[in-house]
Amino acid sequence: MNAPKVEHPAPTAKSLGLEPLLSVSGLTKRFHPALPPVVQEVSFQVKQGEIFALLGPSGCGKTTTLRLIAGFEPADGGKVVMDSKNLSHLPAEDRGIGFVFQDYALFPHLSVFGNVAFGLRGLSPKARRARVEEVLSLVGLTVFKDRKPAELSGGQQQRVALARAIAPGPQLILLDEPFSSLDAALRQSTRDEVRALLKHNQIGAVLVTHDQEEALSFADRLAVMRGGRLEQTGTPEAVYAHPQTPFVAQFLGRTNLIPGEAKGLEAETPLGRLVLTQAAQGAVLLSLRPEGLSLASPLGQFGISARQLEGEVLSREFKGHDLTYRVRLGSRELTVQESPESPFQPGDKVRLLVRAKAVVVGGQDKLGAGD
Repeated sequence: MNAPKVEHPAPTAKSLGLEPLLSVSGLTKRFHPALPPVVQEVSFQVKQGEIFALLGPSGCGKTTTLRLIAGFEPADGGKVVMDSKNLSHLPAEDRGIGFVFQDYALFPHLSVFGNVAFGLRGLSPKARRARVEEVLSLVGLTVFKDRKPAELSGGQQQRVALARAIAPGPQLILLDEPFSSLDAALRQSTRDEVRALLKHNQIGAVLVTHDQEEALSFADRLAVMRGGRLEQTGTPEAVYAHPQTPFVAQFLGRTNLIPGEAKGLEAETPLGRLVLTQAAQGAVLLSLRPEGLSLASPLGQFGISARQLEGEVLSREFKGHDLTYRVRLGSRELTVQESPESPFQPGDKVRLLVRAKAVVVGGQDKLGAGD
């Protein structure tokens, strides 16, 4: 007897995890008709459980973008879609999105328990208490449930704010500079804890920050924002290693911007002939990170080469894990990152060595991959 044929439904984008949790498209906001938009045609997507960072200087529109997604501000254009549902015309309380404010915005008169329970609606007292206990256990604050916010450290207050945002069970949480008020040591440990918590619970997140190190270490993907627009989006590694504009190159860490004349995968520059990461033609502006350069002693009278790049150390900045030098090469000043054991001091003559490929960030006609 033949077994009955079972029809299996074809897999969908959602069932395969390919459909984004959050899709922001063409988001635009201006606060006065006579002024330019503070957010201009911003578009990006966030997958389930992904941490996405909006990185940029103060006033670039990143917090306004977050508030538009949350529904705290009405957008003048564009759409916000979450889990295939258009949220653009829904009030904030109906969007199902958690929000952690920069100053935490905890209620000072309520206990930790009361703060976390505040946003829970439609539950019986027993279910409400059970949910609060569950979330406080997740963030390690069960023993502090009866304390007021003023009786907690900055890191503990941050975890209360996170617990309050998580308690209703959102698929997405928005984080507005959540670690900026913490000291350096506490910032790192709290950041690690929050990231682990979001990943363990597969909660998507959008982080707003002006801190490059924070964006690079915390996010799965990031977007660099300038003047209300996104200049570049990608993984931290890709954006750092392959910036597409001078602004991105400089904002995402120190860099040396060097003019050159490109021909294919090489360019003639004040540093000599540099190898490029991508073929280009004509006048170019190149980015070369400080760690892509190193210093050595001059070759001396008998070993000197016409192509030797000899400069003078202008300054030395010791940071524990590395040294940053400022070096004069002709009329140009360059930044060089070395190990903390590097012996050179201000005033020393040094030889400059290029150890990395240069990245084209402007003024070029890039060739196709097959050219």
